[in-house]
Amino acid sequence: MKKGQIAGQPIIFIFITIVIVILLFFGIKVILNSRDLANNVNIETFFLDIEEQIQETYNLDFGSRVSLKKISVPSSLKEICFMNLDGTLTGVTDDKELKLNAAKTNGNNVIIIPSEGVYKNKKAENFRVSINPLCENLNDGELDLVLESMGSYVEVKKV
Repeated sequence: MKKGQIAGQPIIFIFITIVIVILLFFGIKVILNSRDLANNVNIETFFLDIEEQIQETYNLDFGSRVSLKKISVPSSLKEICFMNLDGTLTGVTDDKELKLNAAKTNGNNVIIIPSEGVYKNKKAENFRVSINPLCENLNDGELDLVLESMGSYVEVKKV
């Protein structure tokens, strides 16, 4: 080996090390982003399943009841709240009331609360709740709610 080649080897090793570190960094970032994307897809599917059940119940005869227990609940969720947009909120903490009121202002009436991260606000049609808001704890992995057709709307109730 020539003297110039020996002097250049450390530079090549440093360059290779930098390239490997950059590849690892971006690889880990892609993996974490794909996990977040999968979680968001699960939450969106969960909401769409609920919305579909509300619409199906709305089309049933007056007094028909449908349980939401069969809907798969993502493990990343802590709570879901349903609320009437035209009513006042009762029995909630100040922090939660601020977030629920912000959702109401935007016309959203379903709030999905993850274990960690940002609340997801959604809008569903043709339902009402008698307790405003009606919040269901999802830590047990089950949605213990019933939908009842009231003719012109669907009422969401606790089991």
